[in-house]
Amino acid sequence: MNKKQILKKYWFIIAIILLAIIKQLLISNIPITPYPNQLCDDDMMVEMAKSIRAGKWLGNYTSNTLVKGPVFPIILAIINYFGFSYIGTMNLIYTIACIYFIYTIKDVLKSKKALIFLYLILLFNPVSYAWWTLQRVYRNGITLAQVLIIIGSLFAMYRRRDEKAKKMLPFSIIGGITLATLWLTREDGIWILPFTMAVIVLTIVLIIIKAKKEKINIKEIGAKVFIAILPLIILVVSLNTIRFINQKNYGVFVYNEINDGYFGKVIKTIYSVKTDEDIKYVTATRKKMNLLYENSKTLNSIKDEMEKALNL
Repeated sequence: MNKKQILKKYWFIIAIILLAIIKQLLISNIPITPYPNQLCDDDMMVEMAKSIRAGKWLGNYTSNTLVKGPVFPIILAIINYFGFSYIGTMNLIYTIACIYFIYTIKDVLKSKKALIFLYLILLFNPVSYAWWTLQRVYRNGITLAQVLIIIGSLFAMYRRRDEKAKKMLPFSIIGGITLATLWLTREDGIWILPFTMAVIVLTIVLIIIKAKKEKINIKEIGAKVFIAILPLIILVVSLNTIRFINQKNYGVFVYNEINDGYFGKVIKTIYSVKTDEDIKYVTATRKKMNLLYENSKTLNSIKDEMEKALNL
């Protein structure tokens, strides 16, 4: 087989790899933009990663320890352990996510030229190497890859609903694991849940409808339905795993104190109180806080600490 024949046969794979290498080279000299003053963001991620490397989970338990997910600090600790380039590794993860996404939709978008074009758009999307995503040592850099993998996995699982159950399984597992990592990366990850639930429910409904029409083996139907809901099972198992780890280290059975603890409930309660005092960009005015002190013995017991914080 000569060079022309090789290029003709493998041009798609060659183009995918070549574009990935070009992107990797282009970002190789992009500097990290440090934000050490972001004590609850970038700095916290770095400190958590240091604690993980030292075998101390997320570090000493403070009011900030469990307000962010542990996934990004874990990734950061792994990168540091192996001595990899942060920028290079994060970009490589995103590139792999782009390739995976293209693979999951290849049965729908059958034109290889169209796939390459879409891959090109995704790969060189300016957001993927912006200062607030790739260049920050923060979780924003991993979210794009997570979303691409989740959407691609769920779509591929849905598309294979009429095939053997084992054809659906890999995409269900990958989608479930990535969904769990997203949930444990960001506190606002719930926005992906409506899409996830819609795909899972639609997949199950269509499996059952087809089964009734064609009298498919009940075991095969059961296996497919289980595989369809497997991403949610993986999510629940993952959240409980982190809860147990936090319980062991801090005595708190939560995966995140913003969404899973009392903090979220307290904030919702504070937001729900209405007064006639309306100050732009201020959600908890002095009048609202005084009203809360009067009606909550618990809050009133820490009034001095609250007032000091409000005076900062």
